[in-house]
Amino acid sequence: MKKSKWILLTVCAVVIAALIFAGVKYLPLQNASTSAAVSLAEDAEETEALPRALDSVKLLQVVCAYAEIRDERTPAPTGDGYVWTGGTSVDFTSLKAWNSDIVAYIYSPGTPINYPVAWTGNDYYLHTNLNHQYSEWGAIYIAKENATDFSNGNTILYGHHMKDRSMFASIDSYKQGNSYYNAHPVMYVYTPSRNYQVNVFAGFSCPANDEVFATGFTDSQIQSFKSRSTFSSGVTPTHNIITLCTCSYEHDNWRYVLLGDLVPMN
Repeated sequence: MKKSKWILLTVCAVVIAALIFAGVKYLPLQNASTSAAVSLAEDAEETEALPRALDSVKLLQVVCAYAEIRDERTPAPTGDGYVWTGGTSVDFTSLKAWNSDIVAYIYSPGTPINYPVAWTGNDYYLHTNLNHQYSEWGAIYIAKENATDFSNGNTILYGHHMKDRSMFASIDSYKQGNSYYNAHPVMYVYTPSRNYQVNVFAGFSCPANDEVFATGFTDSQIQSFKSRSTFSSGVTPTHNIITLCTCSYEHDNWRYVLLGDLVPMN
């Protein structure tokens, strides 16, 4: 646990103890950090509204949760966050020394998407971060049905839709249409053996059991996906596709998916 977090918790505990001693039973939830702690604890659409006032013990729990969140959101070999800042390669030696489940790295210029990608053959990283700690953010991970080398006809990546727009929340910006697509037409995927440019070609909302969650498509399916897209592109996809998936809230148990054509860069 970081020294700064111990200081934060100690100060908060002292303050709250003083309030209890003074007979103050309730405190208004007006502190920005406390509000952020609760709103960041879950996806915005899944977080219930908090009462206007919390007793002092509950407030301490919230502050403790905020301190934990601050730590879990900077999981990295250096402790300060592993963020790739450009270039033609990613240091997979360091990444795998940190977590051997990391098999790729995804980067979308001008968006929050800048993450290692893990695979375990199950949904372990749905609510576990790359430090193997429980986390509402989880981690970006490849579907258990997929190979780890992006050799399937369709490789599916999952990421939560977080209120702070982290993880894969930002892909729903493609709902804005071509104004957003034209500014973000490509992404990049890096692996230990090969790098890819991802030419985005379709994005749409769908139920969680949609045919898009398959490991390969026919030509007619690909054309159907393009016709359902919230934007239009001139990309003619091959049969090496990547699909990014996050929650969407038009209906219960819906998703927004973003499809791109994987083009080898080396």
